[in-house]
Amino acid sequence: SVYKIDKSQRVLSMTATSRNKENPQGDQVIIKTNDGSNVEMDVEVVYELKSSQAAEAYKNLGDDENIEDILRAVARSVIRSEFGELSTLEISEAASRIQRLNATQGKLKELLGPMGIEVVSVNSKSFHFNLEYDKIIRERKESDQILTNQKDYQDAAVEEGKRLVAEANRDKSNAMAQLQ
Repeated sequence: SVYKIDKSQRVLSMTATSRNKENPQGDQVIIKTNDGSNVEMDVEVVYELKSSQAAEAYKNLGDDENIEDILRAVARSVIRSEFGELSTLEISEAASRIQRLNATQGKLKELLGPMGIEVVSVNSKSFHFNLEYDKIIRERKESDQILTNQKDYQDAAVEEGKRLVAEANRDKSNAMAQLQ
């Protein structure tokens, strides 16, 4: 028999807006951080079936819906594992998230590649903390910015003081030279 195989890229969306009867609150990934907080993350996994292994993938994994269910379960597990190693503060930093998204993509490729699924990318659309914690993080970032600004003002004041002392010493030297 002949099968028509869809080789186009597909998007597995696990987001708060992905609601269905199984997930009426949304399908976002809930991560427990290493400091015990819960973070909700909207994630999209872009994948495609490897054309050379597509027939084998359908034979071993089933139809498109079953393949997506398997991908969802594996992706959720790997995402939780990778991001669960971070603290809540680290998750709020873009560099840490990017590093973990890349590690997640690598692990998914390693796990799903032999099954005929090529993971093209793993993207985090957004993440949400507990509302109280979200407020604390915002306040901390604002405080850090204020502290940085204060240090800059202090450094500028020290430099201005050095400039004024140098100017006064120069004026003093000029005055002494004129007296002689």
